[in-house]
Amino acid sequence: MKKILIMASLLASVSLMAQGGTLMLANLGGGANAPVFDTDGVTKVAKNAYKALVYVAADENAAKTSTNPVAAAVTFNAAGYFVGPTVTLTDFAPGSKPWVKVEVFDAGYNDYNTALSALAKIGTATFQLGAGLGGGEPPLPAPGLVGMPRIEVAPIPEPSVLALVGLGVAAFLLRRRN
Repeated sequence: MKKILIMASLLASVSLMAQGGTLMLANLGGGANAPVFDTDGVTKVAKNAYKALVYVAADENAAKTSTNPVAAAVTFNAAGYFVGPTVTLTDFAPGSKPWVKVEVFDAGYNDYNTALSALAKIGTATFQLGAGLGGGEPPLPAPGLVGMPRIEVAPIPEPSVLALVGLGVAAFLLRRRN
């Protein structure tokens, strides 16, 4: 009888470890309230005009360089906010606080890198989740992106524009010197 109880408890603990933690891909709800703003820093980005990709990693550097989002891109379903699915992260235990990267980009593009190449409006943030992942026994609710810092989307200027600005400043300084 003891052997059966020991085997049952071992199986239960292994199945709990295999479950992983849960995370709601949302910047509103589940304890999160972090709208994304347009270039002016005041106006929330328009509904359906942007998408967000979420990446999760064990440390900050891995999160910054991660290229595998945890789910498909989530379209903003309200001004400044996106609420996507709840995902199970098998590499992270319930209650853990992994590092998260959020990439926001113009919805006219399929992914962040394409938007970046097209010089569209983009924004990104990397942070450690401010609440423990959900899941486990008894199950904890899945948190939203708690601790997400402010993101402002902005177009990336072309290098030629930056070069022209630099030349203009240099010319101004030379002219002023004379």
